[in-house]
Amino acid sequence: MSGSNAAQVARGILAHNGRTSGGGTRFNFNGHTVFHISHGKNGKTDGCTVFFIVTKEGIQVVGVGVHDTSSSYNLDWYLPGWTDSRKVQL
Repeated sequence: MSGSNAAQVARGILAHNGRTSGGGTRFNFNGHTVFHISHGKNGKTDGCTVFFIVTKEGIQVVGVGVHDTSSSYNLDWYLPGWTDSRKVQL
């Protein structure tokens, strides 16, 4: 994962309003929509994807990984209870 791709994702997360900023998935965690933001090319290991929820307390990251294909992701880390697989398909 490159630092510049991770920085782009971090900027996107900080600007996200938790409702209409896009990136919503079919997943929920603790009653909140799981959003995702990616930066980098599909199938490359230097990309970065972060899955997160937005609560009244702030942002909670639930998964970090990279694009595998245009709609699937390989997770390097995920919060137990959000998913039980290192492969996520949107």
